Amino acid sequence: MPGLGMILTFTLGGILNPAIVGAVAGIAEATGAVGAYFTGYGGRGLLRDNNSALYTRFTNMLHHHGSKTVFFMASILNPVYYLFAVFMGMLRFGLTRFFLLTWAGRTVKNMILAYLGYFGLRSILQWLGLSF
Repeated sequence: MPGLGMILTFTLGGILNPAIVGAVAGIAEATGAVGAYFTGYGGRGLLRDNNSALYTRFTNMLHHHGSKTVFFMASILNPVYYLFAVFMGMLRFGLTRFFLLTWAGRTVKNMILAYLGYFGLRSILQWLGLSF
């Protein structure tokens, strides 16, 4: 379910070691994005045949800023990242490079979420008198 991972990362970051929570969540989200990538990889003809202007635009973006774009899209709170991963698969962006950049970006995002949970959730629990 979209969004559930962010809630879990934030909450578990407040309870467990946030560095470990962020790292594990980054690996998990990168693995999930590879599934979306393979969906696009299998459906490559859909983009090229039906939307040639869109195909040309994404191909040009990929050649000029592909690695930076994947990292940036992975590192922000982005509800359309999996759609973006499908497009990267359709454009035949390198799988290894896609996974490593997604892993790095998602790890950064999840580390921030986990540490926000660590500091925010602990403050809320202390305010309620439920510190542990």
